[in-house]
Amino acid sequence: MSKASIKDIALLLGVSKTTVSWVLSGQSQHRKISDETRDRVLEAAKSLHFEPNYFAKGLYSGRSQTIGLLVPDVENPFFARMARIIESEAEKQQYSVMYCSSEEDSVKEDRLIRMLYSKKVDGMIIAPTNHAEETLEHLHRNNVPFILVDRDLERISAPFVGTDNLSGTRELIAHMLSKGCRKIGVICSVPDISSVRLRLEGYRASLKMAGIEPNEQLIVDVGYGDSACIRQGVDTLLSRGVDAIFFTANSIAIPGLKRLKDLKINIPGQVSVGSFDDMDLMSLHEPAITAVEQPVDDIARMAVELLIRRINAKGETHASEKVMLPAKLHTRDS
Repeated sequence: MSKASIKDIALLLGVSKTTVSWVLSGQSQHRKISDETRDRVLEAAKSLHFEPNYFAKGLYSGRSQTIGLLVPDVENPFFARMARIIESEAEKQQYSVMYCSSEEDSVKEDRLIRMLYSKKVDGMIIAPTNHAEETLEHLHRNNVPFILVDRDLERISAPFVGTDNLSGTRELIAHMLSKGCRKIGVICSVPDISSVRLRLEGYRASLKMAGIEPNEQLIVDVGYGDSACIRQGVDTLLSRGVDAIFFTANSIAIPGLKRLKDLKINIPGQVSVGSFDDMDLMSLHEPAITAVEQPVDDIARMAVELLIRRINAKGETHASEKVMLPAKLHTRDS
């Protein structure tokens, strides 16, 4: 069976070949094509088993139809979900995604970003380490569009999409305080990145509003989240007499909760628990864990939208948008 062509789709729908081409190349919004027409073209292309010639298209447009995605850890539930949605949204715009993981290593991050650049990706979505400025400036100088997600860098002008970590944490700590907790400890990882820094700021601000002076001895940094360090962090806070523990990420909370279970600590009888980054395990845990949900799907969709917009702008300058989406607190039994 011969392959369907753009002409076949145009004849079937009674629209021009140019319209079909614009839709299939992800230019619907830029060319002001209605959502109805776009959906009809995409559905027809699917039903006719249309296979775009990306190589020919790339030669014509000067694009690879590929975007790079660089996150700290693709196994982290938050970033795994983000990657899945980014890939789905990119596919709708006829883009494929190249995944990379920096493992919180700025040297590896620099190497991976330069590798993506050498592969001539059309743009990048990056959750940076705290030492990425020089590498990102290299992208700026070479007019490579990129969007920062989850973590912002104050010293570089770049578009950013993430969660309102400050308000989300303040709401969680205020809830703990309303339950009678007064000595709330924190277990955090990589406190110098913007998202964690803002969560710690929210923690301190909530305590001060309640007339409690924050005790820095109750904030334990477990580095890059090694399970042994997290277990030791739990032990340290318990030895300091905390009545609640705030985990700044679910990747820390999971081994932390396991340690509390191993020690037969009653939650919330002996220690209350709250976490940033909600996930299914939090509601399934016994007792269910109070957690802050990040709008990861919305972050991923908006990151793709902003990146494609910048790719289509062909070098035009735009103000660096900073989008902070609201978090949602799920109060449970912990």
